[in-house]
Amino acid sequence: MCVRNENASTGFLCRILELVYFVDFKHTPSNRRERAWQLFCYFLHFIIILFLFLRFLNIFCRTYRYPPELFQNLHENSIFLAFYLNIFLLCSRFSEIKCLTNSITNLFPHADSKIINASNVKAKLMCFAFLLSPVPIFIAKTIETFLPLSEQELHLRKLVYETKHPERRLFFPIYIPYIDESDYWISLVINTIEMYPLTVLAIVGSIIASLIPVWIAHMEGNYQILNSFIEQIGKPHSDHKGNIIHYTSVEKNEYKIVENITIIDKKTLPSTSRTSRVELVKRRKQEIQILYEKHYVKQLIEFHQKLTDVQCKASIMSVM
Repeated sequence: MCVRNENASTGFLCRILELVYFVDFKHTPSNRRERAWQLFCYFLHFIIILFLFLRFLNIFCRTYRYPPELFQNLHENSIFLAFYLNIFLLCSRFSEIKCLTNSITNLFPHADSKIINASNVKAKLMCFAFLLSPVPIFIAKTIETFLPLSEQELHLRKLVYETKHPERRLFFPIYIPYIDESDYWISLVINTIEMYPLTVLAIVGSIIASLIPVWIAHMEGNYQILNSFIEQIGKPHSDHKGNIIHYTSVEKNEYKIVENITIIDKKTLPSTSRTSRVELVKRRKQEIQILYEKHYVKQLIEFHQKLTDVQCKASIMSVM
């Protein structure tokens, strides 16, 4: 069962993927609206594939004439292709990834709010750091696109790209047969259209890079919670008011207040016993404490087992 929590950083990442039309290939639409949405998503994926195709066409048809330009385009295309292959693989397993990321966050949502909040803050900072990382690259690329070129560079570009206006450049050059992309309106339209695949590739690439660090941040918080409970083994447990408590569920942070045993039923006293009432009360408390400790340790073992299971799933998913 997949637990949903859109306020957490992992749910936040999944929501971003949905906003950039990250479609689940395995999901079967149940109504007309979902079918229309899925078709629109497929169309946007087609735009990205077309962009990549025109990028490679540019290499085979034009940039081979000038090795430095060829190597730069090959390097950029390899990055774009790697990002899109990751997009395709994630689309085929999107439901599993969304379920896993939300499960990691909601594994023990009420166990220790301070540690959970600290993990959420740390994970969200990582998310924003990764999401903002492409911004300087976009700024640098934009400045480079509009910077004036020397006469020698203009001459080289005219030889390589065979355009009428080599001073007009695209963010990332593509080749469309029989169309001169240096024409003002054509270059404006192409640059505008290019922004979508570039933005999607940048966002999804950043999210892919941030998923594992975000998972680690939340798993670290879960292990801190487990460690804090382990440190309490053999010690009396109390709430914020100082009352002695017994945990009924460490995962949900549920407990009951333990009342002092002050009355001993006469039927429980052996007829020949010389043990004082105080000693019997003490012994009874010890028996209750031993039973509680066993139950407490059992809960921690189950706690650890759930952590291990989720960690194994995350490890398998990160490899794939």
